[in-house]
Amino acid sequence: MKKDPLFSFIKSLDTGEKRYFKRFAQFHIERDRNKYIRLFELMDAREVYDEKDVKAAFSAGDSFIKNLSFNKNYLFQLIQKSLRNYHNHRSARIRFFEMMIDIAVMTEKGQPEAALTLIRKARKKAAARQLYSLEMDLAVQERKIIRQFSSHETEEELRRIDEYCRSSLHHQLTELDIARQYEQVFLMARNKNAATPALGSMEQEMERLIAGQKKDGNLSFESVAYFHLLKVQSTRLLKEHEASNGHLLALLNHFEAFPDLLKETEYQTRYLNVLNNYFNNCFLLGNKAKCLEVLEKMKTFEPSNEKMKAAFFDNYHFCKMVYHLNAAEYKEAIKLVADIEKGFKKYRSNIPKGRELGFRYNIALSYYMDRQPEQALDWVNSIVADPRQEVREDIQILARIFQIALQYEFGNEYLAGNLIASYRQTLKKHRKPESPEWKIIETLRLVIKQDNRSLLQGLKKDLEKENGWEEFKEWIDRMIGRTR
Repeated sequence: MKKDPLFSFIKSLDTGEKRYFKRFAQFHIERDRNKYIRLFELMDAREVYDEKDVKAAFSAGDSFIKNLSFNKNYLFQLIQKSLRNYHNHRSARIRFFEMMIDIAVMTEKGQPEAALTLIRKARKKAAARQLYSLEMDLAVQERKIIRQFSSHETEEELRRIDEYCRSSLHHQLTELDIARQYEQVFLMARNKNAATPALGSMEQEMERLIAGQKKDGNLSFESVAYFHLLKVQSTRLLKEHEASNGHLLALLNHFEAFPDLLKETEYQTRYLNVLNNYFNNCFLLGNKAKCLEVLEKMKTFEPSNEKMKAAFFDNYHFCKMVYHLNAAEYKEAIKLVADIEKGFKKYRSNIPKGRELGFRYNIALSYYMDRQPEQALDWVNSIVADPRQEVREDIQILARIFQIALQYEFGNEYLAGNLIASYRQTLKKHRKPESPEWKIIETLRLVIKQDNRSLLQGLKKDLEKENGWEEFKEWIDRMIGRTR
């Protein structure tokens, strides 16, 4: 189904942004104000967009609905305008663009001194943040104004700005080369998931570029970040997880050395991603102490807005639940469930559906390992019943298999057999015969058909060769140990 851009946009807004838009609309819409707000609220209240349903909410023959396409586009633009106002004090880039508008207005009004004062103020701030492209835009504006309102100092001023522009352009090109080296390694990791002979030369070129920028005294925030990101990717490709962890930690320290940047959404998002990756790496290395340190560090995070509050909730609770599961602290994991359910309700629009399914499966796993299979089945059923089956196919498959296993455990062999029969062909399209998922389904099918639970012994041996699959290993032990 084709997505509706306006619906997707509205669903992405957080509570504060929605509240601000409604107040904003009261002062910026003259005609059909209430209808635009009503359209906004109708879309916001729905989980799935249905244009017929929206049209039915208005009176038949209403001219607003006859021109719905135009009005939806106008509403989209109005929301964009309200968000610019709402976020203007939260984003340095938005403030810079507003200054550019002020500069243009001052120039049009024949106020060159005021315009130049704004330019130099903005350029100084852009340089402090190493925003080279903005510096160039401002310098171009300055050159135009100096030419337009020329004086006896024009020649010297243009020469000075030209030198400045060339220096800024040099920084931009170097940073672009550094970004390109990182992107090549990123694509290698994404497309091949294995190191190629070219990896060594990419790392050498990155180190050469960084050394050159450092020698010039212009080592930028982004260049250092790209360097460590490249090293994280390359060490992962080489299976050097300790080295990868070292670069993730260096990247965290790098972000923390720029507290002003960490107040902005863009950098907070990146910082949380690095924290999450660092936690996962520590988890992979079995370093529980470091995992706890990451969780403590996450608790000190100060979200800048509703979106970042949702991101913090997501990362912190997910990592904490993974930690408790890995430590076999199932009751501690279950204690998180109430807060997670509250978070689902509060931040639903800002939590990816795939992540929510991940939470649900981990909750089911926690209950099952704590010997509460009924509660586990409730959470598994909530995944299976989700209408968006294309989201996180891996979790959807696990949930289907876990559902069947639990029904068998409850003695519902007939239902379990029917579920296997209805799902078996679908699973065959997505999993190979040697996959653990297929082996579980096929073994359970034969166990039910032959009424022979001893067949689970063979499945147990197969799963013991695999990492993970703890819930199914536990399930097999319970089934083997159970007497009829």
